[in-house]
Amino acid sequence: MRPDDVTQQDMAVYLENRDQKGHGPAGNREIACLSSIFNHGMRIRACRVNPCYGVRRNTEKPLARAVTDKELRLALRKAHVSLRRLLWAAYLTGFRQKDLRSIRRDQITVDGIKVWQSKDGKYEIRQWTDSLRKLVRKELERSKSDWVFTNRSGKPWSMSAIQSAMRRLDVSWTFHDLRAKADSDHETGLGLMRRYNRARRLRAVK
Repeated sequence: MRPDDVTQQDMAVYLENRDQKGHGPAGNREIACLSSIFNHGMRIRACRVNPCYGVRRNTEKPLARAVTDKELRLALRKAHVSLRRLLWAAYLTGFRQKDLRSIRRDQITVDGIKVWQSKDGKYEIRQWTDSLRKLVRKELERSKSDWVFTNRSGKPWSMSAIQSAMRRLDVSWTFHDLRAKADSDHETGLGLMRRYNRARRLRAVK
């Protein structure tokens, strides 16, 4: 089709079709990309209007949901020690998964963990808390790898390995959801890890 032959109705029908197939959010991203193309077309006089304007996008659910303390405790109990510490580190730091699994030993400083965020490249340092310091010390002792958080083989985590490990946990939330929990909870974890460790001791006594 010629650019000026595309109508708002075409855009609306496309979005509806994508939504019916279960890809509503992806359809929104695709229309946003097409809208940018039409805007450029208008600037170079290749078309007169942007048919994406004024077309209602598909409804999207929030990307992250609230993970409860109980859900996190249950996951920590079920997870292998390597995944358990990775999950707990995600909660204590609020780092993105990619940034967390990419942390190397030389990023561990006296003041805390320093990272250059993968999303925007900005420098950030997560200052030490007692829980975070203890966690990192245990991970450094567990493996001699250059990476801090490693899988049970002592190798750096990959995205697919984390996804597989999360599926085996059989939880209704994702690794990404821990960022939302970290944002809403206090950085020290509000004593959650102490309650988790106490529960483990009680089970051991029984």
